Amino acid sequence: MPLFTVDLEDWYHAIYPPRLWPGCREEIRENTFCLLNILEKYHVKARFYILGDIARRHEGLVESVAKHGHQLANHGMWHQPSEKGVDRDCYDASYLIMCIGQRHNQYPPYTYRSPYWKHTAMPGMTGGVFFRVLPYWLFKSYLDESQVFWIHPHDIYGTPIREGSTFLQLKRKIGLRGAEEKLHRLLSETKFDDPWRAN
Repeated sequence: MPLFTVDLEDWYHAIYPPRLWPGCREEIRENTFCLLNILEKYHVKARFYILGDIARRHEGLVESVAKHGHQLANHGMWHQPSEKGVDRDCYDASYLIMCIGQRHNQYPPYTYRSPYWKHTAMPGMTGGVFFRVLPYWLFKSYLDESQVFWIHPHDIYGTPIREGSTFLQLKRKIGLRGAEEKLHRLLSETKFDDPWRAN
C-alpha cells in the first residue's frame, strides 16, 4: 500500500529567503485544515514532514496535525538546499517537532526529507505538480510503482502566485482548479498505508 506524505510548508518558503518570510501572506493554516478534513473523511493517516519554521511560528497548527493522529517528521528548518538532516538547523527543527509530538504521545523514529529533494531521493513523479498535470491513470501507475504519494497543502488548496519566475508561477497554477476533485478520487480509490505501521 502507498504511503500518503505531506511537506508542511507555505507557498513562499521555496521562493523567498527566510529574511523576507515575515512579510509574506500566509495560507498555511487554511490550506492545512482543508487537507486535514479531507484526510479525516477518508480515514487516512499521513506522514507530515514539518518545516521547522512552521513548527516555530505555527505550533498550534502542528499540534492539530498530531491530534488528528498523523505522524510528524522533519523537513529541515529554513527550506535551504544546503540542509542535510545532520546539521544544527535540522537538529533544531527536529527538537521543535519532537517536543510538539511528545505532548501528544508521539515518539516516531527520526525521519527526514530534504528541501528540493537535494539530499533525499525523490520517490518519483507521484506528487506535487505531477499529481495535478498527469492523466489520472498515468499518475496512478507511477504511484503503484513508487508507493509514496507526496504533496504540499498549496498543491491542492493554494492560490495562483504572482511571485517568482514565470516558470514557477505556471508550475504553481497548472492543474490547480481540479486538484481537490482529483484528490477525492485518489483517496476514494486507494488504500493508503498507516505511517506508524510503515516504519
